[in-house]
Amino acid sequence: MGLIRKNYILDPGSYTFRLYNPDTGEITSIRTCQCQVNGNTLVGSQAIEASFTSEASMMRVPYSQGKAYMDISILFRELLKKARIDVQNTRANLLVILPLDCTEEDREVFSRLAAQSGFRKISFVKTMELMSKELSLNIHAGHSCTEIAVMHGRKPILYKKIIYGAAQMDEAIMDYIANKYRALLYAEDASALRLAASKAFSQGRNPGLSFTALDQSGQYVRISLDAYDLWPAMRSVIDQIILWIKTLIAQNGPDLMDRVLRHPVYLSGGLSECFGLSQMISEQLNVPVKIVSGNENALIEAVNKKRFL
Repeated sequence: MGLIRKNYILDPGSYTFRLYNPDTGEITSIRTCQCQVNGNTLVGSQAIEASFTSEASMMRVPYSQGKAYMDISILFRELLKKARIDVQNTRANLLVILPLDCTEEDREVFSRLAAQSGFRKISFVKTMELMSKELSLNIHAGHSCTEIAVMHGRKPILYKKIIYGAAQMDEAIMDYIANKYRALLYAEDASALRLAASKAFSQGRNPGLSFTALDQSGQYVRISLDAYDLWPAMRSVIDQIILWIKTLIAQNGPDLMDRVLRHPVYLSGGLSECFGLSQMISEQLNVPVKIVSGNENALIEAVNKKRFL
């Protein structure tokens, strides 16, 4: 009796590594971070918890903008362990989602990890290839960067990657707190504030937000502000993304873009549902914006139809 075939999909991001199991529909995730404690490498939530102790080294992001800047083997193994995947006793295949500008070296990193873990076959698909089959402007606003492309099916016509995403929005919030209150805000707390403010704005609310930061004397202080106080910091990143979109359009002549903008703009990524981004893109380009949600379901369907594996 042959081994049972199993297909899995890996979506590696600079904020979270996600693993999809098409058979069960389950999604397992682990935060993309690691630190050293007494010579041991901790990843994910364990690294975040340990980073607040004196024994831990500085927490680092080993994978960002579609590239591995450090060894990600421990992160990958912990994700498989968390997902309880039996690679050795099945005929397991892996599909990895990578940015449009990924290189052979980028693919080799995951090919090596997959082979070492026992996967039989590894395939790759690019994020921008999954949004639309028609001629369209596709935008993937992720954690560490935003990809902007004009695609015709799986064929890229124009492409630009910019270093503006959720991480830069969090940094803008941290800078605001530092300048306004002379206090250090941790990145985790900045992310939580961004999400809380975005949700409130979407509901037409401006609630008070309270958080803890580190003052200049090294003491923790409680700070309260209105959600709207964070909007200028959040908007500064949205403005940069829109500026680059409009620049790409302006550089490539009216004929092509007239044809492209007959269709909706497709927006995906972790920052896609941030308040203001889709609304301002639609307003500036005068076209509807479709947020590509539930992207994992489209990937699972693609795998089941054996389009990529």
